[in-house]
Amino acid sequence: MNRTELTELLVSYRDEMGYARLSKLIGHVDAHLCALLAQEDQEIFDALNDVARAIVVVDWRGPWVGRSQGTRQPLDALVVPACRILLEVALAHIPRATPEKGVRFAERAIDIASAYGDKSHTRRGFNVCSWLYNLTGSAADGVEYGLMAAARAKELDFNVGVVGALTNVNLSLILFGLHEEAIEIAERAYRAYSHDPDCKRHIGLIVGNAGHAALALKRYREAADYAKRAIDLHGDVTDTMGANDRIIDHFTWLKCAIALNEPATANDRMTAIEWIAREYPSPIAELHREFAEALYVGYAKKALMATAFKLGHLRSKTANYATFYVDLLAHLMRLASDTEDHGSALLFAGELVDAIASTRLSKVRERLIELGQTPKTVTPAKDSTQEIIDRIVSQALETQQTQRTRVATLGNRELTRSLEELAATAELCDDPSRRAIYRVGKLSKLLALELGYTEAEATALEHAARLHDIGKLGIPSAILAKPNMRLNESEYLVMWRHAAMGAQILGQCHEPIFALAAEIAHAHHEAWDGTGYPRNLQGEEIHEAARIVCLAENYDSMTHNRSYRHALTHPEAVEFISRNAGIQFDPEMTPVFIRVVERLLLFHGNRLDDWLAEDALANESRHRRQDGEHDTMLSRLADLVPDSVFAKLRGTLLDAQK
Repeated sequence: MNRTELTELLVSYRDEMGYARLSKLIGHVDAHLCALLAQEDQEIFDALNDVARAIVVVDWRGPWVGRSQGTRQPLDALVVPACRILLEVALAHIPRATPEKGVRFAERAIDIASAYGDKSHTRRGFNVCSWLYNLTGSAADGVEYGLMAAARAKELDFNVGVVGALTNVNLSLILFGLHEEAIEIAERAYRAYSHDPDCKRHIGLIVGNAGHAALALKRYREAADYAKRAIDLHGDVTDTMGANDRIIDHFTWLKCAIALNEPATANDRMTAIEWIAREYPSPIAELHREFAEALYVGYAKKALMATAFKLGHLRSKTANYATFYVDLLAHLMRLASDTEDHGSALLFAGELVDAIASTRLSKVRERLIELGQTPKTVTPAKDSTQEIIDRIVSQALETQQTQRTRVATLGNRELTRSLEELAATAELCDDPSRRAIYRVGKLSKLLALELGYTEAEATALEHAARLHDIGKLGIPSAILAKPNMRLNESEYLVMWRHAAMGAQILGQCHEPIFALAAEIAHAHHEAWDGTGYPRNLQGEEIHEAARIVCLAENYDSMTHNRSYRHALTHPEAVEFISRNAGIQFDPEMTPVFIRVVERLLLFHGNRLDDWLAEDALANESRHRRQDGEHDTMLSRLADLVPDSVFAKLRGTLLDAQK
């Protein structure tokens, strides 16, 4: 099949969108899929992505009715080829250095396969998702999908699938910084499956990952040995995916040779990388070659300034490849430190924070697209952060009455629930129960009603208020979890960014409720006297909704334990709020708020928390069911993943999801 034939099939399906043409499109593409993906033709690959998108939007939940076709047709026969197309196209984004674009296809394959009871493609979908999420920097999703893939492969008695999934879990552990645990899992997998010739390539991958872990621990000789073993296990290079695996292992060995001051070995590794990249060209192979060359020239050849130039050139090329980009920034930090350029070292450290945050924001962005939203476009490369944020906020600003009218419709509840889940996750350090955002939302609604809002306006405010701290998703967990919140000046500056970051996340949505939520996120830390952050707004310059949430959030925070202090009693919290009326809080709203909480306590007593968080309680029962399913799944892997690793993973996942 050539480009013209593929395009004609797509056009034919789009013209009618009937079952027969869908079947023809999927059948023909599946039959020629390997040949199509092997061609180095971007237009063909773009067309294959269009085919995958067409498969994604089909309603696979039951018999299907085409646009011009009145009879219902069963989709069962199309499930396997459709899933195969989705997963192969998703995987093809890896050598093209665009893994983030494959996630949607892999997740849809899981949906389709699981709905039709196709255990094989469900397992493979989990594994592909794990790999893609790891490459985009979402290690929490990577480890969860990887463990599910491993458990399902165990259930199917499919050794290759078990090792492949554990390879992705292994990479997630490295991204979490659990390097010793990554090495232990690699050794267990090697002992359990190295005898199976079908597992040889995947054993090579997991051994190569052990090399990355040993390198991170600065055990250079051990890391070099793992890299050698991995190269031997991979065997001869036969395709671009295998070439990429081999390049990565040679790169690990090259880094070790540089650290061990072995120039001859470094030269041999560089030569091998150049040969593979030349013989099996792909965007990701070329990125690795350029990265390796930069380090080789800088450290093996002692030309640090040349390395700085080469690495700087790579920054723009790798910004969408999270794991690669973070590694690049780490080397730039080291280089700046080695040349005593401390200002640049701090700059690159700041970029690392931004890289972590942007990875998480991109996930929100993908979710918005999936739910039918069109995110607003910002261009960080051209605009300063403040300009971007100011533009987002200026689009949301209107008079208070106009905003009240516009937010009366709640809009997309599925999207709101998704963002609420993220917002609750962002608060896990201070609120393991995940209930605080619901209490703050309900208190905000009740105060709004007391101030004269309609029921619809107050309910919209309640849902918007739940998202007030979603910007903490972009703040490193080391800062959020710091004991007693004893932050230095630079850490405070990073922490304060969460308000603007929350506005940036929420500003990507078109629906009115999110414009309100963006205002709240941006301004709920402002103070009436102008001493708040991030914009030092004063008095009525602060959005009314943000002033409402400021009171609700502060009262809730003060009356509950935090990682850095014990809870205040209700009278102590009320005394603090009263004393700061006109300083931190709106002086007219403050007595109204105190009247609301006094009345609530009189009516609900010690059950007030449960009443305020009743929406959260419904979610908790669902989470408990999911936890039970996960425990059953993980028990199948007890011989391969030690309990100590599971214990660390459970804690690390909570931190990482922030």
